[in-house]
Amino acid sequence: MVGSAYSCYFTLDDWGYLIKKEHRPHVFAFAMSMGIISSILDVIGADILLWGYPTKLFFMVPPLFPADLTVIPIIFSLAYHYGKTWRRYILYIVIISFSFAYVIEPLCMWAEMYQKNNFPHWLSFIGFIFISLLVRWFLERILPIRE
Repeated sequence: MVGSAYSCYFTLDDWGYLIKKEHRPHVFAFAMSMGIISSILDVIGADILLWGYPTKLFFMVPPLFPADLTVIPIIFSLAYHYGKTWRRYILYIVIISFSFAYVIEPLCMWAEMYQKNNFPHWLSFIGFIFISLLVRWFLERILPIRE
């Protein structure tokens, strides 16, 4: 019974099984970059009142901060790993960005965890795409070529 309850959770070990061992340093660098950038942008956006968080567990920490450091990096890093060509990668990030901007964000708004002030969904969509393109482009410039 305990095993079946545990099976619904995705862990870092599961992420490791999805990524080939020789690609893990590249994918981990990508995931860390995405996590850091999304966390910084989340704090900046909340500080300049583009969006807000109606309920907070801790005063200084945005409630979606765990998503900035886990969900976003993991999902986008899987797109990075499996999108070997730029064309395939762009397709994956467009699908993921659409899901985050037009499905996940409205669900969080409905659950009253998140509120948008003057920041439309299409800007989130473009932002996710731009950041993930920038991170991949940058990593390809500084890291050795991956096979």
